[in-house]
Amino acid sequence: MDDEDKRSYWTLLAAAGNISVMFAANLLVGVLAGRAIDGWLDSRPWATAAGALLGFSAAMWSVVKLVIKDKKGKMRHR
Repeated sequence: MDDEDKRSYWTLLAAAGNISVMFAANLLVGVLAGRAIDGWLDSRPWATAAGALLGFSAAMWSVVKLVIKDKKGKMRHR
């Protein structure tokens, strides 16, 4: 494995780690916010479910933005 392959491997590994942490953080924030609202309004489990859906949506949007940004960056380097 030459140096270029090693750099490419670590770059891909870092990107995968970034996506997974970003996804988990968005989902966790949505669920925790939903649970807090449920506790405040005594509406279990509806706000938690809505928070999970919003967190999932935010996570997917973050991943899409990251992929679009990466595609644009690669197009400029060609």
